[in-house]
Amino acid sequence: MTLFSKWIELIITQDSGYFAKVTTLLKDNGIEYRDEIQNIGHANRRHGQIGALGENSGSSSLYQIYVKKTDYASAKTLLTQGK
Repeated sequence: MTLFSKWIELIITQDSGYFAKVTTLLKDNGIEYRDEIQNIGHANRRHGQIGALGENSGSSSLYQIYVKKTDYASAKTLLTQGK
């Protein structure tokens, strides 16, 4: 997202379950959002299988959720209340 964008980062996580919960919470409450998913694991690099030895394959993605600046306070409140 650009510096002067109308979107602001709400969360960043490697937990796909938490990502799903947050997006569902936002949808259910009518808050528009955008998401970005980045593959950060060794599997996307050409190091072979030995390069991934000991890596937690469940943490190979980075999930980011952005909301409009005008909705940020409402979205944060929803997350803290856990509705």
